Amino acid sequence: MTESVPDDVLEYILHYALTLPAEIFEAWRTPSTFAGSPRSNVPNILLVSKRWHNLGLPSLYEAAILRTMHQGRVFAQSTKITNERGVRRGHYLRRLRIEGGHSTYTKTILEKSPGIVAFFVSFDVSLDDSFAGLKRALQQLNPLRLFMYSSLGSHATASNTQSLYKAIGEALPCWTKLKRIDTSPEFLYWTPLIPPLCHLPALEYVSMTNYTATMSIELVALEALLDNPAVKMIQIRDGTNWLKWRGTMAVCYTYPRDKIFLGEGINMTPWQEFPRQDVTSPAARSLDLPDLPDKIWIHILGFATHVHGYNYLDVDDALVDLSKKFNINSTRMSILLVNKRFHRLGLGYLYAIPHITSDQVAAGLAARVESSEQLASFVRVLYVRDEVFLRPDLCIRAPLINLVRLNARIRVLLELDKHVPPGKASPLQWATQTLSPVTSRVKPRDFSIFPHLRRLTLSGGVGDEFSEVYLDALPRLESLKLYNPGSNIFSVFACMELPKLRELGFTVVENEPSDLVEFLEKHGAKLETISLASADATLPKYPAILDYCPNITELRVDCPELPQSMPMFVVSAAPHVALKRLTFSNPALWIGEYAPPEGVKRWNSFIEFLAVHRHKIPALEEVRTLSRFEWPMHEHAYRFSFATSLAFDLHELGIALADKDGTRWTRFRPEPFWQTRRDRRNAGKLTISGGQT
Repeated sequence: MTESVPDDVLEYILHYALTLPAEIFEAWRTPSTFAGSPRSNVPNILLVSKRWHNLGLPSLYEAAILRTMHQGRVFAQSTKITNERGVRRGHYLRRLRIEGGHSTYTKTILEKSPGIVAFFVSFDVSLDDSFAGLKRALQQLNPLRLFMYSSLGSHATASNTQSLYKAIGEALPCWTKLKRIDTSPEFLYWTPLIPPLCHLPALEYVSMTNYTATMSIELVALEALLDNPAVKMIQIRDGTNWLKWRGTMAVCYTYPRDKIFLGEGINMTPWQEFPRQDVTSPAARSLDLPDLPDKIWIHILGFATHVHGYNYLDVDDALVDLSKKFNINSTRMSILLVNKRFHRLGLGYLYAIPHITSDQVAAGLAARVESSEQLASFVRVLYVRDEVFLRPDLCIRAPLINLVRLNARIRVLLELDKHVPPGKASPLQWATQTLSPVTSRVKPRDFSIFPHLRRLTLSGGVGDEFSEVYLDALPRLESLKLYNPGSNIFSVFACMELPKLRELGFTVVENEPSDLVEFLEKHGAKLETISLASADATLPKYPAILDYCPNITELRVDCPELPQSMPMFVVSAAPHVALKRLTFSNPALWIGEYAPPEGVKRWNSFIEFLAVHRHKIPALEEVRTLSRFEWPMHEHAYRFSFATSLAFDLHELGIALADKDGTRWTRFRPEPFWQTRRDRRNAGKLTISGGQT
């Protein structure tokens, strides 16, 4: 098909397809980078024909990312191969990123690749890495751009890590063309790197974070850069942290403010454009404010307090989490003290997302909003963290008619219908509420005023008057979770249509609630996710769950440990052809380099259950853990990590291991340190459910 396409056109097309994107090459590492980076099949393009291979090979070798010694060995051998014109493949290399696997092959790659213009080096190296001969090879480079990455940890002081710092530090004076240096968010300039910074003749641009700029002793790294007359711009990407740093005022009169830029992209601003004076000083507070209309000041104060406006309903998790911070709430309070006008305009923002830190604060808030309908109307989010102690009977009986999100043990939900005017609806979108397991009577009509409610979580409560039919209640409800449910609580929701319902969660008990079947018969077919919570590691059989829910794609289990009775839970049900993911959410189920023997035994037992009963869940493709997941950062950690063995076991069954963000384990090598399921089976140590070996 491409015979008629000229070589230069085809070469351009192949260059676009084969060249490594800059955003991938320049991206800072994450914990999952080593074992969770997706495998690339781009090189397969060269297998189409010899012509494609010859034209596309330079583009393929334009950039390389090396993470293991095996990759380094193979790539080093490849850089020495020459084509029919006598050109080595190493001459095509322009961008090189080395994250680990240093050995004598690293020296070979650098020596055979004289045209490198961008060099990325990670200092999170393995104990197995070797830097023999690296210093001389680095000195032969002369890149235009340097990326340096490191993370926090004791590995930074290891002898081989310091050897790498020394090798880079001694090579820097030879890099006379180096124009730009970028460092990772937690990077520190160790002593070997600092002296050469003053004398790099072509260095113009340095990008770092406030952590890198301020964590070195006496700011020696920043001062070394400022002493270099060639440096024109020092970018501090998180500029707000620089402005908050307590030492900023001390250096603002001594550092050249025109060289330091704060922020990123279009938001990057020279430091000199920020006022020198302390905004908390009396002189700053006495500044005349511009005479603007109220509607403009309302928007300004809305953004300043992170509330954004009276009728703004899209309150997301980030905004709720932001409101936990002391400085945000301090700003909301300080605005009221500026003048009477700001007090009038800012009072709503102070009460919009109240910061509740104790039982006394919660009781005081309840008293204030119950005494003033205006203050009650300001409240849009009521959020109380789990660690804050609250009296069990605390209740707010006030017209919270603008409440959008409720996540509190303060009883509010069942009181709202008493204050919403007839024919009106509550804007509530998300509600998590703790009720009394005995005295809180939950009725279907309690939810008739919530047409916008999308997520509802109730703990406790007893169903009452569920014979009433409210088919149109909760028309947008997507997630329903009923923890520690009282009698007949499922019947309350069984009498509703709930057309958008996709997720159900509840606490499992020894005896299956009689009204659960009634609920599943009506709503089970529309469910996509089921969440089960249990106080111990045993789960009742509950075969009706899978039988009544043929379309669920995810089963979430929250147990202190891996559910050992889960085999019976699945085996007793009919084969489920839609279930794709099992998710475990308890923090105790951590996966890391070191695992206690009992935890390993439980995971092995769970793997055996999946192997024996795979035919019951043929569509299962992922096991996800929401608890702590320690990804191996390099080859040495990978070799000895228990997570490697677990990922291998699941991979043999065609199932991926994933962390809470959905990043899947993708790196597999044939001989892990831990015994895989195949190894245990061959050694005769495999025990299957029911005592079989």
